[in-house]
Amino acid sequence: MVKTDEKRNVLRGKVLDYVEGQIAAHGLASLNIRDIAAAVGCSVGTVYNLYADLDALIIAANSQTLHALDRHLAKIDHDNRDKAPLTRLLALSHAYLDFVVANRNRWAAVFEHILPPDGQIPDWHLQEHYALFRYIEAPLAALKPISRQGCRLLARNLYSGVHGIIFLGLQGRMPILSQDVLRGQLRLILTAFVRGYCADTTL
Repeated sequence: MVKTDEKRNVLRGKVLDYVEGQIAAHGLASLNIRDIAAAVGCSVGTVYNLYADLDALIIAANSQTLHALDRHLAKIDHDNRDKAPLTRLLALSHAYLDFVVANRNRWAAVFEHILPPDGQIPDWHLQEHYALFRYIEAPLAALKPISRQGCRLLARNLYSGVHGIIFLGLQGRMPILSQDVLRGQLRLILTAFVRGYCADTTL
């Protein structure tokens, strides 16, 4: 039984590694179960025994991407933990940009993957998304007193702005911008936010 479980886990890892590689190289559109099975040397049925469906496999791959992003942000956060809140926010935004540029297809898959109408994102996967906001919440809380709930909401709003700048700047829906230009835009929006937020006594 132990050996069977070990073999199953090894095969699960092979399948996931292949899918991660395919997403990184070719994006979500390149994935289908038949090709995955052929690549790892097993049957289509075996893949479905390892993962419920292609959506579950994509979620598993996206989970790995979120963990990689978490590790990347953790290092930047640690290196800047004693600096001013704005400096920390800028460092995090630039780190996010660097990760996106280095992992464009993997990053895109996190946001492009859409479940069918009857599908539901697993709670554990949602929590992986939410956990990343802690890096933004810490410097925000250092700016001025704010409730925990208010800080979480503010972090999500601020992330949405940063994400939008990077997404529109890199995805080609509008003229593609260089990393230097994007860094300048991130600095502009974050500096304006911090100054306005600290000056507004109604917030």
